This record gives sequence, structure tokens and C-alpha cells, in this order.
Amino acid sequence: MPMAVVMARIQEATGSGSALELFNDSGSEFHSQLETRGQFVDAVNTGLGLTQQEAAYFEAIPPTLREGLRATVFQALSEGKSVQVQYSPGYDFEVRLWDYGEAVSVHVSGPYGDRPGPPT
Repeated sequence: MPMAVVMARIQEATGSGSALELFNDSGSEFHSQLETRGQFVDAVNTGLGLTQQEAAYFEAIPPTLREGLRATVFQALSEGKSVQVQYSPGYDFEVRLWDYGEAVSVHVSGPYGDRPGPPT
């Protein structure tokens, strides 16, 4: 299940502070991509080195939800907050966000399996 693996890798990067360090270098490719509308998958790829399958899964998230993820992560890191990331399988893609002061939680739910789309 690519998304669960990717979310675990994102959680590891954001939990260790490496994402914040990378973000704080305002000249970095990661910072520039995260700052740019429509570049969330590229930013995650820069930060983590996604496989083609993982990138395809991220691209399958509806554009509005991807943009919400990008904006949330960008704003949280801009404020020096940690970002907690979770994933659960679901029929459709869904994003839930919580901002509780010192951190932001991002929960993504989406189709389970190797390919996005309804379970068969």
C-alpha cells in the first residue's frame, strides 16, 4: 500500500525535524516547491524521493485536496510547527486537518491497494 508507506516516511521526516530544517533554507528546492501552488507532489518527491508508483498515488489525490495539503504544510512549517501525518484506507480520498497550537495534524484517507480508485 504505497500511501501508508509514504505517510510513514513523511511522518518520520517531519517528526525528526528534517522537513523543518529543509524548509527553513528558503533557497532550497523543497521550500520553493512547497511555496508554489500545484507543486505539492514535487515537493514531497524532493524531500523523500518518491517511487513512480508512490508519485502516481499522490497525483491521484484530487487537485483541491492536494492543494489543501500543500498550503497546510507550508503554513505550519512557516510558523515553525511540527506536522503530524497519518493515513487510513478509505473508499474515496479525504483530508482532515487539526491545528492545535504547537503542531498540525494531517490525516489522509484514500483507496487501499497499489492503485488509486475504488476497491474492487
